[in-house]
Amino acid sequence: REEGVMAVYDAAISLPDDYTTVMEGSLIKSATTNGIKTEEWKTDDPSAGLNLVAGRYTVTKKTYKGIEIATYFFEKDDALSRVYINKTKEYLDMYAWLIGPYPFKKFAVVESFLPTGYGMPSFTLLGSAVLRLPFIPGTSLGHEIAHNWWGNSAYPAEKGGNWTEALTTFTADYLYAEKKDEDREFRFLKLLGYKNFAEASPLTLGEFSDATEPISRAIGYNKGAMLFVMLRDEIGADAFSTGLKAFYSEFRFKNASWADIRQAFEKASGQDLGWFFSQWLDKPGGPAVSIEGPVLKWPKGANYLVQFTIRQANPRAITLPVRFETKSGAVSLEIKVSKEVEPVYAELGAEPLAFEIDPDYRVFRILSDAETPASLSSCFGDKDAVIVVPSQKEAADKYEALAELISKDYGAAIATVADAASYDGKTVFILGGPDENPAFELIRERLPKDASIDHATLRLPDGAYDMNGNLFALALKDTLGSRRAVCAFFGSGSKGTVFETGKRLRYFGESGWLVFNGSSSPAKGRFSGQKVLRHEF
Repeated sequence: REEGVMAVYDAAISLPDDYTTVMEGSLIKSATTNGIKTEEWKTDDPSAGLNLVAGRYTVTKKTYKGIEIATYFFEKDDALSRVYINKTKEYLDMYAWLIGPYPFKKFAVVESFLPTGYGMPSFTLLGSAVLRLPFIPGTSLGHEIAHNWWGNSAYPAEKGGNWTEALTTFTADYLYAEKKDEDREFRFLKLLGYKNFAEASPLTLGEFSDATEPISRAIGYNKGAMLFVMLRDEIGADAFSTGLKAFYSEFRFKNASWADIRQAFEKASGQDLGWFFSQWLDKPGGPAVSIEGPVLKWPKGANYLVQFTIRQANPRAITLPVRFETKSGAVSLEIKVSKEVEPVYAELGAEPLAFEIDPDYRVFRILSDAETPASLSSCFGDKDAVIVVPSQKEAADKYEALAELISKDYGAAIATVADAASYDGKTVFILGGPDENPAFELIRERLPKDASIDHATLRLPDGAYDMNGNLFALALKDTLGSRRAVCAFFGSGSKGTVFETGKRLRYFGESGWLVFNGSSSPAKGRFSGQKVLRHEF
């Protein structure tokens, strides 16, 4: 095959008879002779290459609407196979209705001993630890299945930007959240993740090619998903649905660019969307919105007039939802702004009591420091953050591997309590609790009124937790309105337990606190930020 040319494949693999293979396409033959197994695979649709996985698998298969659904697990686990097969059926139905027919003859969930989460044409490769997390079938599995439409059958063009992660995140993760009435929280978390990791990045969404680090992931996934949220709001749900199906139908097993996406939605909506795609794809960052100057209200006959000014740093042409609280109830309006400073006038049928700009986070914008709550990603995203490990050897040994993991993944420096000058005034990640690390006093000093800690109990807004038998991750603001955060990881547990639990922090990075108590899903929560885009009369 020539480089860059897509092709169909026939493949034959010989291996010990206790191994099983899985790859793109369909298994057409499997035979064993003298302890050697030969398996033959065939693809029907063109692709740029093949991915071959082999292992000592227990295979479970079901046929659903002509599609073979399979699990390849290291151990026989009928209950887990049932969960993955049944969820796969749901996703195949959902995307066939939303986008178009499933493009392959099979879908397989394949276990890996590596901590992977990859989506290949007609199968996904999930790490053993990831596979058994209870939330994965309802989240990541659907994301990887959606990639069979976006990226594995409609391909990103070599030039023109990688749109596949943006569209996959929207049609998978975002739509799941919307179905559960959790879409407001989802949008907020995407803005929070961008704020924590990519606010200062010069990389544009149009330049995004691959999620090689948290910064590029925040751009390709977070900003990308928000582009499609705003596009659907801009052109309407019906035109958006028509454009989505038309785009896939035209580019099934072809290369497509952002320009092709734009053309599909322009045709479906009858609108020129050049301005929209240009400002979100070609410019880095996003607008930082604030209310400037005095806010005035005065009666006008039976109505009331309200006047205020919107300021946009790094301005875009955006439609800002405004929710007024009046003596007669809530009133929602939309205001279009495009300049750095823009006056706003609103006439209301009842006396206003308060209003809030973009209360549901429907516009991609840069959150201010004041409205950004502390989260673990506040520490992970700060390149100047310092990890503070205990000085006492036994405690230091307990957290050593976790400190190295965080430092490697996020670039934070490692210091000891004795190096106080090296982390004074910086974002810090403290490893060790009050009995292990004197620097933990930085946490205790910043606890809000609805939280407290002593040697026996940690009290958080959602309940009290025993300090014995739990592992905790906690993030607090350095000072009110500050960008900096103070984070800590502490609790009872062996060195190995601390490390394995610490590896899972990345799944919950936008949380303000986590409590790992032996269950697969930790208790989690967040202290709230300030409402800086709200005004009360």
